[in-house]
Amino acid sequence: MSPNDPYGHNVKWQSYNHKPNKVVTIANSLDKSLEGTYFVGQTPTLTLNNNMAYGALFNPPNSRVDLFVNVFTITNFSDIPLKAKIWINSTPIPPWSESQLVTTTNTAICPTPISKIKIIYSMDSFPITTGVNAFDRIIPGKTTIVAEEDGKYIIPSNKFFIISLIPTTPGVINAAIAFGFWTASSF
Repeated sequence: MSPNDPYGHNVKWQSYNHKPNKVVTIANSLDKSLEGTYFVGQTPTLTLNNNMAYGALFNPPNSRVDLFVNVFTITNFSDIPLKAKIWINSTPIPPWSESQLVTTTNTAICPTPISKIKIIYSMDSFPITTGVNAFDRIIPGKTTIVAEEDGKYIIPSNKFFIISLIPTTPGVINAAIAFGFWTASSF
């Protein structure tokens, strides 16, 4: 009987010198950031005074990329609740402004990647009536909601991913919409 085998089996003990392969799982957003294709940005503060406002991701014509919506947040700075409507395959009615608050998340790459996707917004807009209103959210006062979509909304060139904001009661509401997204070649 071997001193290491209390059951009396005739076993030849060997040491195991082979190390197992290491597997590391990273989030898709980190992978896209390392590639330089992940971006974040937001609208400026949007003021709703009994009117509708919106913020949107716009994939311009001939961008040659598909847009993957990863996350969005809606912040209601006011006490009054508001309704957020998420629209796909819709086109907002101009005029709109382009937010300058967009950046890559990987600033270690040189030159710094620049997003082909635009964040646009309007504070005095007409109701959106085209496309699909995929879902709605009520945003209580003094609250931020976060929706992680993991890239499941894929927007081709010349299309929009829109979040419209509508007051639930009269009054002045200040809000902002932020997005995290990545792009991939559409070829």
